[in-house]
Amino acid sequence: MIVYVQTDQVQEFVIDGSAKTPITRFRVVSKVKNTREHLELDSIFESPQKSVRFSWFFKAPVFSVDTAMYLYFELFSQSGESFKIARQIIVRGGDPTLVETTGWRIFPRNTGNPRHGFSINSLTYGTIGITDSSSMDFLDVYPDSLSMSWVSWSRGRFVRFNDFNYSAATVKSLADAYEAGTKLEMVGNLRENDILLYRKTLPNGTRTNVAIRITAISNSIVEPYYEFSLKK
Repeated sequence: MIVYVQTDQVQEFVIDGSAKTPITRFRVVSKVKNTREHLELDSIFESPQKSVRFSWFFKAPVFSVDTAMYLYFELFSQSGESFKIARQIIVRGGDPTLVETTGWRIFPRNTGNPRHGFSINSLTYGTIGITDSSSMDFLDVYPDSLSMSWVSWSRGRFVRFNDFNYSAATVKSLADAYEAGTKLEMVGNLRENDILLYRKTLPNGTRTNVAIRITAISNSIVEPYYEFSLKK
């Protein structure tokens, strides 16, 4: 089978298999012609069953021209048997421009405003003590005022990149800039007009990149906050 996707598009694959003994492992490898194989996922099932059915999501790489690649899916059973199947992926070339949203604000936890953290996948706020902490991609954990530092409770990483061309940001330029920078669990000494590149990797291996520009910082006693725009 041949699957056609747009560059940076997320494609769902349904994995359905059975064996005489419990299925213990699932592995996915990608391969572009004349390049090395790339391990996308190698997962051990915590509670092996003789049959499995689940969805796995693949985010197509960014290519400037139409590019053919292969995905190899493999299941392993407890008795040592394995089964592999391949799908050819045709990725339509291009480099989409990122879409910007503006006017976001987050606040310290004890200031009375419940918008403490932010989720980049859903573009929603989170509240410490109420929202699942694993969905809070960045926040200031200092209770009463601004520490000028952000951390990620979703295990994402920051790259400070003030020379990044935010106004002309594309999918590829963001990914390339992030890869070139130093990844930080916490980014400090925040200032207005700082540009932060952030990446979050979901359990299924899907990555989400975002460029954040801090547009205002208010450290007033009444209502301190960070205001920012983002592109993804």
